[in-house]
Formats: sequence, structure tokens, C-alpha cells
Amino acid sequence: MKNNKTKRIYLRPIAPQDAPALFTYRADPKIYKYQTWQPHTMEDVHEFIAHRIVNKPDIPGTWYQQVICKIENDEIIGDCGLHFLKEMPTQVEIGITIKQTYQKRGYARETLELIFTYTFEKLKKHRIIALVDPGNISSIRLLEHMKMRREVYNNRHVGNKSQKSDDITYVISAKEWKQKKNG
Repeated sequence: MKNNKTKRIYLRPIAPQDAPALFTYRADPKIYKYQTWQPHTMEDVHEFIAHRIVNKPDIPGTWYQQVICKIENDEIIGDCGLHFLKEMPTQVEIGITIKQTYQKRGYARETLELIFTYTFEKLKKHRIIALVDPGNISSIRLLEHMKMRREVYNNRHVGNKSQKSDDITYVISAKEWKQKKNG
């Protein structure tokens, strides 16, 4: 991903050596509470990296996953993914996870700005969607701050547990993002 950095963070494709860092925060109950994927073992993370994601963007039906690293020390503080939807090739679903100790410090906002710019300006996609658990108030506030709008409330999404859970679909179009950037 070109232009993949801010003053504080940079994004890079996920790699096998990132497994221990991912496991550290992705296995945290405060983190996976609102996630659809929770690793139980280090092997789960290795499986995730090896078989569920690709290191090349814009392949329909795949997730392009990157880690979020601090520029000052290369520490992995989270990860983000772009899901290239097979049935809707002009749309991309996004997901982002930030380590608990780095939440509420603006890192997620910076990451989303990088993702939005890349998706709309480089990949020329029309729309970005994000699914969020209705209980995840911090993520809802973040998406609304980024000018994403609530589109659909779904009560059929299956989360990381064996029960049904609700989610809300938030969206932003390329035109809306351009208007936000231009103030």
C-alpha cells in the first residue's frame, strides 16, 4: 500500500513473524469481545496468517490484512483488513483492531484515514463498509467521526461465539470521503 504512513504509524502486510504480537492482543477478552475471530492458540494465529489472508490487495473474495506499527520503534499496535467483496467489486469491507493499551489515542483514526485514502484514491473503489457490534460504542463513535453513516441494523450476524449477535453496517462513499477531506 503506497502512502501507508502518518507521522506516528505505518501499515505493512502481515507476516508469519507477526504471530506472537497478534496473539498477545487478539486473545485479550477486551479485544475479542466485539470481534468475529478469536485465537485460542498460537497455531490459530499461524493458520489465520497462512490461510485466511493474502498479501496482495484487490483479489475478490479475500482479506488483505496489514499490521499497524509505531514509526518510533516498529511495535505492532494493531491490525487492519480490507475485504474485497466478490459479489460487490466496487465496495470494500474494512476491519480494524487496536491493542488495548493504544486505544483512544487517535491511532485507529489515523489508520482509517490511510485505508480510506488508499481504497478510494488508489484502488478507485466506490464505497467502504464496516460492520460493528451495537455494543461497541467506541467504534461507533470513531466511524461516525470519520463521517461514515449508519445504513443497516442487522440481527442475523454470527459473532465469535456460537450465538447470534447483532451488527450495524456503516458506509462511506468515495464522494463523501472527498468532501470530508476537502473540509
